[in-house]
Amino acid sequence: MSPIDSSIRHFPEGFLWGVSTAAYQVEGDNQNSQWSDWEKAGRIKSGDRSGAACDWWANAEPDFDLARELGVNALRLSVEWSRIEPQEGQWDSAALARYRELLEGLVRRGIRPVVCLHHFTNPRWFEEKGAFLHPEAPALFERFTRRVVETLGDLCQFWVTLNEPNVYAASGYVLGEFPPGKTGQIATAIRVTSALALCHLRAYRAIHELCPNAQVGWAQHYVVFEPVATVLDRWVAWAEALDAAGWDRIVAFRNTKGESDSQPAWRIALHVVNHASYHRGQITTMLRQLGREPLGTDLMAFYRSL
Repeated sequence: MSPIDSSIRHFPEGFLWGVSTAAYQVEGDNQNSQWSDWEKAGRIKSGDRSGAACDWWANAEPDFDLARELGVNALRLSVEWSRIEPQEGQWDSAALARYRELLEGLVRRGIRPVVCLHHFTNPRWFEEKGAFLHPEAPALFERFTRRVVETLGDLCQFWVTLNEPNVYAASGYVLGEFPPGKTGQIATAIRVTSALALCHLRAYRAIHELCPNAQVGWAQHYVVFEPVATVLDRWVAWAEALDAAGWDRIVAFRNTKGESDSQPAWRIALHVVNHASYHRGQITTMLRQLGREPLGTDLMAFYRSL
């Protein structure tokens, strides 16, 4: 056996080893979001409730100590929009102060914060408006983004605008597994994902305006199926990818150049990660049935459209 190259054991200087959390999953006592209402309506099959969760809102710091002991140098957490803006246009300064306290605690421990602005949960008031289907959603999300970044921007370089927007749209409007529990509404899922992309765009620009050196992106849900060796393995992996793909594999977005309020001129392009699922002609047909012209079917078309 040939000796292992020792260089593969070393990562570049500044490489971030991290762990990740979501506000609703760890903070506890989040009672003002659509997910809280979803639980109370009995929509969780097991009957479980988030409840006190990991009690991070009161006592996150011991876990920060554990993270430091593990040797991680980055920790991703999300901020809960329903805490920060519990009613439309009303801001909770105590909640913002607590998030600042959490980030200061990470920095003191030598851990770089990575802040996610939206991890599946919406304030109840926003959900009642129609959430990301409401025409004001991008402006409301940008306003929320600015308030958070103005408070935390000096403590954070890395920002995630949206966690897995493809999962949010597919699970909420096609599969019925997330609030609002709609099923089979593919056209609506496209509209939601397109609105999320516009929210990302506006948040991206706002963050860079306030923190020019920030690094900003969204977290895309992506599953890779690797066949083992044989032709049969490849067919099974392909079939599994199709089953898991569906609308989770589709990112819809809109062209924001030259559009006006009077003529919104929606144009959606789709990037299909698994090209075995849909070919170019099918995508074009689907879009035209919705009255929209494709910009392209590759990921770069999305970035060019920005």
